[in-house]
Amino acid sequence: MHCQVVKVLQVNRATGHMDLSKRRVSKADREACKARFKKTKLVRSIFEALSDRIDIELLYTRVCWPLNSAYGHTYDAFKKALSDREAVLEGLEVEKDHLELLYAEIQGQMTDELLACMATTDQIHVDLSQWGLATIPPAVLGLYGLLSLNLEANKIEAVPRGIAQLACLEELNLNGNPLKHLSGALFSMASLRRLYLYGSVRGSAVNILPKLSGLSSLLELNLDDNSLCESTDGKLEGFGAPMEHIESLGLNRNQISKLPESMGQLKTLTFLDLSHNCLDEFPPELTRLYALVTLLLKDNSIQRLPESCMQGLAALEKFNISTNLIEDMPVLLFDALSSLTYLDVSHNQISQLPPEIGELTKLSDLVLSYNSLRELPIELAEITEMSNLHVDGNPLTHLPPALRKFVGDEVELRNQLSTSLFGDV
Repeated sequence: MHCQVVKVLQVNRATGHMDLSKRRVSKADREACKARFKKTKLVRSIFEALSDRIDIELLYTRVCWPLNSAYGHTYDAFKKALSDREAVLEGLEVEKDHLELLYAEIQGQMTDELLACMATTDQIHVDLSQWGLATIPPAVLGLYGLLSLNLEANKIEAVPRGIAQLACLEELNLNGNPLKHLSGALFSMASLRRLYLYGSVRGSAVNILPKLSGLSSLLELNLDDNSLCESTDGKLEGFGAPMEHIESLGLNRNQISKLPESMGQLKTLTFLDLSHNCLDEFPPELTRLYALVTLLLKDNSIQRLPESCMQGLAALEKFNISTNLIEDMPVLLFDALSSLTYLDVSHNQISQLPPEIGELTKLSDLVLSYNSLRELPIELAEITEMSNLHVDGNPLTHLPPALRKFVGDEVELRNQLSTSLFGDV
């Protein structure tokens, strides 16, 4: 049966007639409707298969409708149940033996659908996130022309040797998997450009670091939230030879207190995230990252910024060093960061800003919240690109009229300044 998507223009309640239109349905609407219909068809198939053992009305009123309300579609709830059964199904008002039957049917039919998706060999982008997979399906490893593979949030513990068959693969997302073994074949994939391992290699992380240099085409690497330095006393070790083309590197939440000298050899790096670590000083290795555009050092224990710490970072546009222990901003910092457009130094202990901050002529966003500032330099008003200034949480006694335009309206200004001192504004 051929399925057509139409739009309901109006309904005559008296006669029961509907005016429908095919021309007013956009291509995006048509695809979304077909996808929704396909999901609903599978849910209905699961319920029909159970109808001889469980009352069909109960399935709809106690399973379908509650899950549809909570997850947007019952299909999406069933898919999530494959990887987190308890979170999705245990709260339903259904008998335990009925839940067992339901889960078995979900597993069976949704696995069949997964295999059907893998039946064609001309796919180049495959999304198998949140399918509850314990292994990478062999059918996937046979898609030789595959360019991107998303396996995020499954239960995969090992990447097999067969991954090498995907010789064209450029992007591999393994975020949120409990990986215990990574085949050496993964680290010799010449076409791989983006590799995501967020929270996936805890425990084995240090062992894989030396192998990463084998990924000669790698542009983006995410190793966030892996406790890389849990067993090395905070030292990030094992990067080995530099990755020649790496542009983006995520290393937040890894208990890092010291960087290796080889980090300074990543000459093509434009994005570096070292937030939520244990750094107590500004890493000198960073001064050699001449291409760096974004540097995130939020939530460490950095106490000071050396005068020359930014001399090699002329390309830097976004700098976040909030939630540290910094008391002073060195004058030379502003001379070095001529390209800066975003600066966040909130949640530190800064009591004074030097007039030289006005030299940041390209700055559009400045976040100074929750420091110890009692006044702001009037030179800030000379930054013509400035559009957003955040000063809340400071003991400011007044804000110069020339700076008020950056804060926002009168209500926001009152919120950012101490209410007890607002009369002095």
